[in-house]
Amino acid sequence: MKHPTHSRKPDADPLRTIAGAAVPFQSSLHHACISVPTGPASQQVFAVRSPQCKQWLRTGYEDEFGRTPSESFLRTSLHRLEAQAVYSDLPAKPVGPRCLAYGDRVALDLANPAGDCIEISAAGWKTASALSHAFTRDSAMGPLPEPQQPEDGALDQFRVLLNIPDGNPWTRVLSFLTAAVTGLGPCPILVLEGPTGSAKTTAARMLKALLDPTASTPGPLPSGVSALRKQAAENRVLIFDDVHRIGPVKASEIARLADDEAQPRAIILVRACSSTAPLPEALERRALTVALTEPETLRTLYDLKNEFQLIHPQVLGALCNAVAETLKGLHSTPVPKLTRLADATMLALAAAPSLRLQHQHILEAIAERPPKPVRPQGEPRPRHSAI
Repeated sequence: MKHPTHSRKPDADPLRTIAGAAVPFQSSLHHACISVPTGPASQQVFAVRSPQCKQWLRTGYEDEFGRTPSESFLRTSLHRLEAQAVYSDLPAKPVGPRCLAYGDRVALDLANPAGDCIEISAAGWKTASALSHAFTRDSAMGPLPEPQQPEDGALDQFRVLLNIPDGNPWTRVLSFLTAAVTGLGPCPILVLEGPTGSAKTTAARMLKALLDPTASTPGPLPSGVSALRKQAAENRVLIFDDVHRIGPVKASEIARLADDEAQPRAIILVRACSSTAPLPEALERRALTVALTEPETLRTLYDLKNEFQLIHPQVLGALCNAVAETLKGLHSTPVPKLTRLADATMLALAAAPSLRLQHQHILEAIAERPPKPVRPQGEPRPRHSAI
């Protein structure tokens, strides 16, 4: 007797087949998001209304059923996922790249194959699984080394490597880094300026690699606001190199990104050597400006990279210690009279014992404004303002 062959029945609910292991949830800003497992120790997190989510649905449908889904199916599925996220019993949580702030703790994504992150609290920091956090990642994101407890002089060695002068300039850099990782309140904008050969771009790249390494090469300001927002969605630390003039529209967007309520971006502007244009007021009042000079001894980029890789885990550990100190002492630190950058100042004051800084030096370094650039005599004014 010949038995009939069994063919696979069409699934009554294709979305359940495709998204069976995915978890819809809400972000802390009440955006519908979804977490999709991609391996035993990895996941992808994206907004339901993002192109990535739509592509994930399309690819899953094609892999499962061998044909392209209809636009009607994709549209209906996105509505269903959004509804599941909105009415989920899961608590809302922060979503973003590399660093996530929870108020009383901070999570730093190592983005390594083991799926590790660093959880920082007032009690210290420890290695944990990144699966309990909603980190977003893109293909260019690079891994961070596991932090190590620093030896004496690790931060000063990093300062010399960056070619940052000691004193107020270095205090500003440490204040910027503390705010960048802590993520509590607006992040100041770090502005690097100096003559040709002062290694401004190299310093900016190492500062980004310290917290948020990527395979992409830093470039100039994007031509439009939409491109600027796209970079911000994929990076925690943004570098814009060879900056001449910044028009009011871009200045407003950069300020918005630095002040973002849930995910303030850490932004580094590298001023062009020939630039005499002042920063727009929206950026100047958020800026920590550091002037670099030509180093006494030139070193190869190969040597600089090697030394950075050697001290990277310890410098990262020192920064984790500073953030833990900040979370521990933030609410007990006396509030002085502040003239600018109140949030960054309070974070730096709370971290002062770990960074070995004096409160008075922090207040002076952050309160000090750089002199207005002077246009050389005879240099014509630009006829058109930047966009």
